[in-house]
Amino acid sequence: MQRDGVFGRRVVGVADPEALWPDLRFADREHAPEWFDPETGEHRPPPAVIELFVPDPDSGELPELTARCEDAARASRHDERARTVRWPIPRVVLDDEFFAMLAEQIDPLAADVADGLTVTESPRGWHQRLTPDAAAARDEIGRRLTELLADWPILEIHEIDDADHRLLVQLVDADLPDKDLPAVVDKVRERITPRRAGNRVVIDGGMEYVTELRDAARARVRDRLQIVAGLMSADRSERDELLRRIAAWDGGGDSYRSLAKLVGLSHPTVRNIVMEATVEHDLALDHLPATLRSLALAWDPPGLPEAHSDRYDDDYAPDDDDEFGIGESRRLEHLRLKSCAVCGEPPQKIVRRWTIGGSETLDRNDPHNEQPGYSRTLGQKPHYNTAARWAVCGTVCAREAINTDRARPTRRGGTDEYYEVERLHYTPHDSELPEPLLHLRSLLRALDQNWNWLAEATTTDDTEQAARSVNGFRRAIARIAEAVAHFRTYTPPPRQFLPGDPEPTNVERIRHGDDIYTNNNDPWAFGPRGWHIPGTDTALTWDELVSMADGDLYEIPVERLDFTSLTATHD
Repeated sequence: MQRDGVFGRRVVGVADPEALWPDLRFADREHAPEWFDPETGEHRPPPAVIELFVPDPDSGELPELTARCEDAARASRHDERARTVRWPIPRVVLDDEFFAMLAEQIDPLAADVADGLTVTESPRGWHQRLTPDAAAARDEIGRRLTELLADWPILEIHEIDDADHRLLVQLVDADLPDKDLPAVVDKVRERITPRRAGNRVVIDGGMEYVTELRDAARARVRDRLQIVAGLMSADRSERDELLRRIAAWDGGGDSYRSLAKLVGLSHPTVRNIVMEATVEHDLALDHLPATLRSLALAWDPPGLPEAHSDRYDDDYAPDDDDEFGIGESRRLEHLRLKSCAVCGEPPQKIVRRWTIGGSETLDRNDPHNEQPGYSRTLGQKPHYNTAARWAVCGTVCAREAINTDRARPTRRGGTDEYYEVERLHYTPHDSELPEPLLHLRSLLRALDQNWNWLAEATTTDDTEQAARSVNGFRRAIARIAEAVAHFRTYTPPPRQFLPGDPEPTNVERIRHGDDIYTNNNDPWAFGPRGWHIPGTDTALTWDELVSMADGDLYEIPVERLDFTSLTATHD
């Protein structure tokens, strides 16, 4: 907006009524020179001023009179600073009425200032000179502005915290486009009552805060997409719906490549999903063709010595028994560890009896074993009897088991016996496991053995053995893939929780809209107990969460293994 002054001057208006509060990101204010007060050495908002700029008469330009914030760029140029006269004013609302007042009441006096202003240059810089009439007009403008603006509507600067946070949650979601962000700030502004009628409420950093709030909501949707995509047995429709939703956001931050990296697909596949161009089965790895070639080599390896042999498979057939021994008695000894030997409760510890071996042996690896005075017992190690061990539930039962064993009538005199107590983590006996798991274990052992052979061949430059080991890797991996292919997983449908429902004990994460709450009730976990609120350091109780959600609360399901797939017979 521009008005012609009575003496050919220009009154320059601005279209923004909030122009006297500079809209600058918080992170940028510390380094913005106009926010720095050189007199106090502190950061503060740039002052609001009425500014008269008188250009060089030879430029052909007209003087300008306007309201603005102090301009660090113009003030840094000595010639322009010398041609500028400023009057400090409150942060008033800049509307048509204000600029009409400026043209009628101030511009005539500003003409006198402009006519009497000259600029001279010296070795010390540029200097402003005012005639007596110009100086008097300058002082009169200051007095008149003080009177005219005493009751003028001003900008009231408020923090976003002055607004109702619940309103922000209602207005801002992940799908809010950039063009609607200012409308959200306006709705928040409407909820704040100004201290004086006519004042205009300004939310300091409102656009920045609302944008960050929207972006945080989008980040939670990406988290949700990553969780859904990670469930191999989940329904792909939810994943595809989230991909299309994210791809529709403005801002350009979510490309097909970034989304592909998030969900483990190729970017052409993501593009087809977003454009709904195909419903074909997706491939989870971009490098799958190379993987297929490697598996093909496993079944038909090149003609290296012994590479065609199945001897590795023969060596690692499923075991008939585990490391605890062979036979039914050893199996029963192992199964006894499933419960406390004293009270029958689930065990926490294991008690083992051990002795120093009763016969003298030579340490064959000791070069001094034939010297006089050599102690033959140095080579003896602690001897454990697999029958002399008991699972116990705690210290009390451990002491009772030890005392009972010491009092046994078959104990041999003169033999030192010792007991050790350790934590017990019961591992199932082979007889308790289905055949596919035993077969998988034998294949994993073959994988480990081939790694050892490959490491040895690498250090000895044995290229032939290294090639055999690589083929062994391929063969073992192929058989592992074949075995695991029969293991089926499934994702149960998510449970919905309503007000009054009891708190679940087996749910890790719950979704309310796009917000995902994490169960943090583990006494050893870091942070406050309860359901963790995303993006904060606080947590809600279960009652608070279900009350707030009002029925819109769903479990984030996790994958589960279909145990029937471990016992099914496969051709």
